[in-house]
Amino acid sequence: MTFFDRDGKSISAQDFINYYQECYYLQGPESKQFIKDVSVNSRIAESRIENILDTGIQDKDDVNFLLAWKIGGIDHAKSEDEKSIQYIASWKGTAVTVKNGAFQFSCARDPFCKFCEGIVKIAHDYQGPYDDNTKKSILSDILREARDAKVTGFGPVYFLTLLYFVSKGCSPIFDRCAYKAVKAVCCEKKPTEIWYENPSGKSKDSILKVVNDYKWYLERVFGTSVIKRTVDRALWVYGHNSVWIK
Repeated sequence: MTFFDRDGKSISAQDFINYYQECYYLQGPESKQFIKDVSVNSRIAESRIENILDTGIQDKDDVNFLLAWKIGGIDHAKSEDEKSIQYIASWKGTAVTVKNGAFQFSCARDPFCKFCEGIVKIAHDYQGPYDDNTKKSILSDILREARDAKVTGFGPVYFLTLLYFVSKGCSPIFDRCAYKAVKAVCCEKKPTEIWYENPSGKSKDSILKVVNDYKWYLERVFGTSVIKRTVDRALWVYGHNSVWIK
């Protein structure tokens, strides 16, 4: 397994984590840790993420925030300026909407709110320990809540995000960038050389296959699939924009 810096030189795992996780945050182009289109995340938002992981989901506002954070509904620059969480305008309308180039997400407000309320109940019902059987039960409940609320636009990655927070980080959060990054490290490849297929199956079994595959790589690279936010941030950066890796 090999960890690379931005010049393509081999570095230690800890140096990899320390450097790339700082590139995750908003900062000026004069910074050595600035990466165009990657250093875009607010420390204000990340602080709330870490707090929810520590204390658990408390109410539907927490769920609304978590989904906005994952889907793209947070205005990170404005959140930094205002020192409080700020949402993009389209997240606050009669439909919860995010449009970013070819990517689009939209869900009517009423079913979205009903879904958020359902996730709060699930989070309160499960207080650990979070063994594999418990995590499967949580995922089943999340999928049931999505069907009952009749929400639209939700796929495996968003369901795994909710599983991550309900389980307080015991089931890893998942996205293509982090997956490509950890697989690249494990296979001693560049992230650009890693093939990735966006998961589309919404059954419990198909979603579990996605996260179990990711866990397999995490365990081989880091010795555990229960990774800290520092590791997740580093993987997200490393896999998100790999054109600068020589």
